[in-house]
Amino acid sequence: MATVLLLLSLATAAAAVVLWRAASKQEQPAPELEPAPESQSVAPTPELASEPALEPEPAPELTAEPEPEPAPAPELEPEPTPEPEPAPKPEPEHHARLVLPGAFKRERRSWAEAKNFEFLKSDEYLEDEWARGAASNGASPKDIVAGNVFGHEMLLMDLGGVNVMAMRTGSASEEVIDFRRHGALQQESSEDLLEAFSTEEFTALATDTAVAQRMRDIRVNVALERMPKDVTGIWMESEWVLAQTTKNAFSQVWDDMLAPLALLADAARTLPPRPSASNALRMEDGDPTRPAPPTGPVELSGLPAIRTVTDHFEHPPVQRPEEPIVLPTRAIDDSRGDFNEEDTTAHDIGADDVDAIGDNTPDSPQKNANDVRITRQQGTDASIFEDYSE
Repeated sequence: MATVLLLLSLATAAAAVVLWRAASKQEQPAPELEPAPESQSVAPTPELASEPALEPEPAPELTAEPEPEPAPAPELEPEPTPEPEPAPKPEPEHHARLVLPGAFKRERRSWAEAKNFEFLKSDEYLEDEWARGAASNGASPKDIVAGNVFGHEMLLMDLGGVNVMAMRTGSASEEVIDFRRHGALQQESSEDLLEAFSTEEFTALATDTAVAQRMRDIRVNVALERMPKDVTGIWMESEWVLAQTTKNAFSQVWDDMLAPLALLADAARTLPPRPSASNALRMEDGDPTRPAPPTGPVELSGLPAIRTVTDHFEHPPVQRPEEPIVLPTRAIDDSRGDFNEEDTTAHDIGADDVDAIGDNTPDSPQKNANDVRITRQQGTDASIFEDYSE
């Protein structure tokens, strides 16, 4: 568009120049003629030819001037990168924080309502359930949150001022395994616990190191790796897996503890069972089953079944003979059938019309070499002639 406007302006300027030149020539006066001398013959003066009209100069051909290249934009100076703010100093993992009295109790109650769990002030059946870790001082659990998570019974409680979460494994064992986080508060160790193995975050102590090493699998490694930093110790006792936390662990930490603790509860079922514990299936510890169908006749779906039994079957009457039938026995020599003692005619062997057994006759089938044959043992006497009734 700019090029077209430029060409139009140049053409207008050229036409204005041509008109201005033509107007200036018309305003100039005509030159005066001098008289000729007398001695000279006066020749007829030709008529002054009219001044030829000035032809307009052709307009110069307008050539499209190349569009000037745009000047390169000035390079913008890069803005200075702001200096990164210094990272805040990490707080220590186990720092003390001011907690108002009753804050944990209110937090447990609200967490239980959010998860649809049950909240109990105390439970007398749990007083003598554990004897390790935070329960070694003999404190009774209080402010208990009870629920079911990942197929395990879960308890969140206060044991002597220490926040503890426990999950039931479903299989009791005499072996004890204690996991202690590196750099956490030192805990008193029992003499029967020996170091079994160590990870980046925890050191495992067990009553039997070989059992603890066999129990370690991918579930144990993932659970210890994903356990929140506020968990200072974990131990497996009886049919429970328990984890104790710092005083700064609230509902967010409790949510993060559920999945890793459930993995440890699953792995704890590989521990040797308690000798006195029976292998009876405890239905109350499992997940809820589907509701039982209503009582009454069951309606069959699909094609109707063909009944092969009549609705009413009458047994035929049984008539027993008045005198019992005497069955034959070999204990007494007896002859039965039609036999004429007076007929003493001797019969020649083979003179009758009865075919001999085993002879090949035209009507008998041909033997096949592939037929199955039974080999009879002829080394002993036939037992059919023995009478076992004697």
